[in-house]
Amino acid sequence: MYIEIKSSDKYGESQRAKYRCQRELTGGIMKYLYKDENGENILLFSDKIELIRKTEVESRLVLEKGKETLFSYRNEYMDTEFKVFTEKLDFLEKGAAVKYFLSDNSGLINIIEMEISEVE
Repeated sequence: MYIEIKSSDKYGESQRAKYRCQRELTGGIMKYLYKDENGENILLFSDKIELIRKTEVESRLVLEKGKETLFSYRNEYMDTEFKVFTEKLDFLEKGAAVKYFLSDNSGLINIIEMEISEVE
């Protein structure tokens, strides 16, 4: 099985990637395990979305509709947290569509729209 992740941001940058993954359903939480060019990633779907990266960059992004959460980001050069406000979080039959705002103490950094979907 595969998941496809498409994203775009306020600067006009777009990304689209397809990953072979394992899917597990446990206690109402859908868990996708996949590897990208940097290492292992875990994607969790429940009433929110969590993206956990265990790569050269360690990060944890939590997306909850209408809520502000913290996004932790660590690598050899930085260890910081950003604020994330999730404006849109729509769960689809085999995926989700999200729009969120990323900021720090100095203000808005980026606006990101992302679609995650199961594909054959």
